[in-house]
Amino acid sequence: MCIPTLHSSKSRKPVWVFALIGLIASWIQPAFAQNVAPLEPSLKFVGTGSCAALACHGGRREPLDLKGSEYAFWSAYDPHKKAYGILFDKRSKVIEKNFRNLESLEVSAPERDATCLSCHVHPNFDAKSVDREEALVADGVGCESCHGPAERWLTAHTTFWFRGLSDREKHEQFGMTPTKDLTHRVEACATCHVGTPQADVNHDLIAAGHPRLLFEFANQQAKQPKHWRIEEDKARYPDYEIRAWALGQTVGTRSSLKLLASRAEASTVGREPGPWPEFAEYDCYSCHHDLKKPSHRQEFPREGVKPGTIAWGDWTLDGVRKLAEVRAPLPQNSKLAELQRLMATPNPKATEVASLAKAASTEIGPLIESIERQQFTLNEVDGLLSVFLRSTDKPQASEWTPAARGYLSFVALTRARGDLGGQGLDSGIVERLEALRGSLNVPIDQPEIGRLLDSPANYAPDKVSSELRSIREIIPH
Repeated sequence: MCIPTLHSSKSRKPVWVFALIGLIASWIQPAFAQNVAPLEPSLKFVGTGSCAALACHGGRREPLDLKGSEYAFWSAYDPHKKAYGILFDKRSKVIEKNFRNLESLEVSAPERDATCLSCHVHPNFDAKSVDREEALVADGVGCESCHGPAERWLTAHTTFWFRGLSDREKHEQFGMTPTKDLTHRVEACATCHVGTPQADVNHDLIAAGHPRLLFEFANQQAKQPKHWRIEEDKARYPDYEIRAWALGQTVGTRSSLKLLASRAEASTVGREPGPWPEFAEYDCYSCHHDLKKPSHRQEFPREGVKPGTIAWGDWTLDGVRKLAEVRAPLPQNSKLAELQRLMATPNPKATEVASLAKAASTEIGPLIESIERQQFTLNEVDGLLSVFLRSTDKPQASEWTPAARGYLSFVALTRARGDLGGQGLDSGIVERLEALRGSLNVPIDQPEIGRLLDSPANYAPDKVSSELRSIREIIPH
């Protein structure tokens, strides 16, 4: 939806001003570089208009030559550009009405709700400044949402000496997020796509109609229209595909555990403590399923799990556990396993959950460090594929969440094999993966909203189980 008033350029400085400032700054480098003040805890956003000059990042949109055209490419193709505009859609207004228990859609204003703006603009955005910062808001999830607030680095990053600084120096002294580093890139994405205390898609918001957040960095990035050169990523990381998948699993899980800890703590403090247990932590289909007979839940109960237990960690923990088998084993009496046992109880004690979640997030650290330090080999990728394919024999493998996680992992790991010289995604593998994907999509038609994925009343686990077996037969491992 087009909102002309929000696209006003009145509050923006002419873009040539920024180019001129950058040129002047390159001449006065010594004085500026030697007088860098300590980084402020909350730096200001200056807006994507400051990046848009033709001499900076606003060049031609040709995808074959992206250097210098990052802003133009993002503006034309990146769905993050629409993150704020989508809040004016009817679906967003319905979610807001349900979430805030409003009388009608006429008074629903998600475009002014701090909960919405924390992800649809950036996590530190002050909802009270919508009118004052209309140009910044209209950017949606703009350059600074990922690269960091540009108050300190906007001018500096145009100079030769700035390019000579390390990523750490740019980050600590100027607030620029080092997105070329995959760990930092995953952390930047997880801020909204997993969540933080300031940007939390909890069960109340999901029940109001917001999509559940299922973070899968490698595949989501593969589909992302890129305003950078993927060739440079692969030159920097020869094992790029598997590294991106592995860091997505581990760093994403660490972010999930930190969010769990904050949710548990929030439920015990303040005049209006947060909800607990927080059902967004659990598998939706543990509760949202038809009560019918026959049912695969009766015929194939989960191994070692008491019937009626709400599954926790199927999405976030699966990849980490399998990575640990081939790279850096978790401690024998791991906090992660202890946390999973506690979360399987009917009403886990919030203080214990918070403590264990913090400990478990730290426990994953050595596995992340191993991924950062040591390049993956084809043998390790094959080992991971074997671990995943063996798990498809288990009864719960055909349930939606494990099967969807398995599908995405098969795609990423098979793509990674091709990256390292093995057999990648040939037509036979793609055909079988697409068949599985089709069985995992459970669409319904919503009046006036369109086709959405919903609770899988017609989900066919037997068909999914058969497709998993066929994938096991064809994927090399």
